[in-house]
Amino acid sequence: MGGKRNGRAVIILTSMIFFGMSLWCMGKPREEFSASERRHLAEIPKFTADEVLSGRFMRHFEEYAADQFPMREEFRRLNSVFQFYVLGKKEVNNIYVTNGYAEKLMVKADRDAAEKWLNRILYICDTYAGDNRVFLSLIPDKNYFLSRESGYPFLDYQEFTGMFLHGTRDVAEYIPLEEVLSLENYYATDLHWKQETLEGVADTLAGGMGISLSFPYDVGEVDAPFYGVYYGQASLPLKPDKLKYLYGPLTEKLIVTCYDSGKPEIISLYDMEKAYGRDAYEMFLSGSKALLTIENPESKNDRELVMFRDSFGSSLAPLLAEGYKKITLVDIRYISMERIGEFVDFEGADVLFLYHLQVLNS
Repeated sequence: MGGKRNGRAVIILTSMIFFGMSLWCMGKPREEFSASERRHLAEIPKFTADEVLSGRFMRHFEEYAADQFPMREEFRRLNSVFQFYVLGKKEVNNIYVTNGYAEKLMVKADRDAAEKWLNRILYICDTYAGDNRVFLSLIPDKNYFLSRESGYPFLDYQEFTGMFLHGTRDVAEYIPLEEVLSLENYYATDLHWKQETLEGVADTLAGGMGISLSFPYDVGEVDAPFYGVYYGQASLPLKPDKLKYLYGPLTEKLIVTCYDSGKPEIISLYDMEKAYGRDAYEMFLSGSKALLTIENPESKNDRELVMFRDSFGSSLAPLLAEGYKKITLVDIRYISMERIGEFVDFEGADVLFLYHLQVLNS
């Protein structure tokens, strides 16, 4: 009898927990965005005959239920900690940690993606650059430095970059950055590099393009911890980074104009409101923008630079502004290549392609 009563009690308790969690899931406010994972959460699918019969409804509903599960972040953290520290897994959610640095595994080269990026670069050179001086620099992934001591596999960096060097050999001069970068240039919990450590990078690029920099800056620090993208994706108790930035008399005089709204809009070099937002790195030039200009009214020359870049260029471009009257930043992920000529004046300008390895491999 006692065994039957215990069995019933377990069934009743389990049913109550299941029913209670179901009610909690249905009654809790819907969340649209996961700040830790930096992604939009799944929306409830439409209940239609076509969706149900095709099987899409249940597939999408499972994604929705998983994204909207009560205490989802707490369960994610518990699962990651258990896998990493108890089961001894080498990586969690495709993120591994070595000496306090978190990084995303990147083993295989996506040749199709790399070829598409190469073709974009060649199209821009052929269509707009003309006789302009063109330069190319590729930013190594953090894996390039971590893999040497961690033992984790990493794609063949020399072979991957060789694809771009060979493909652009007739149109662009390559400026290597590997020797002036190290692990210490990168955030521990994020994929980006630290602006305050980029003097060597800026000097290398400036020297390759024939300009000189004096690096007249002081270092400021945001008084809030910086939790990078890998912190949320790994969901492990990692030590946050410190977000720092460079400032001085020159940065105060730079004029930054954004054209994403269809008309010129003056914005801040450093958006301090975003420094306390869900992605603090967006403080540099206000994050992802299709078209920006940085004008230096104190410039001692009339030289201009057109930089095709990803988010890494947001923190680096202000450091090159000392050597140019105007820098135009273009992110072709957000603007049609066929229309670039309508907005960008290439006449007499240097052209720089500056891309992170992870962008070119995706």
